[in-house]
Amino acid sequence: MTANPEQLRKAALLVAALDDETADALLDRLDPNQAGLVRRVLVQLDRIEETAQAAIVAEFVGCE
Repeated sequence: MTANPEQLRKAALLVAALDDETADALLDRLDPNQAGLVRRVLVQLDRIEETAQAAIVAEFVGCE
């Protein structure tokens, strides 16, 4: 994953949709630098719009 801001935001929104245990397991599978970038973006998210988050999850699972 390149440090593309939009991709990082999408990854952070996806991780935010998961329970803590699953989110940690997913992030543990990433390269440590990538996981750190996603975590930084995640803590910087002000407000997560449910529709935007649902669209990201749907995109990830291929429901679009």
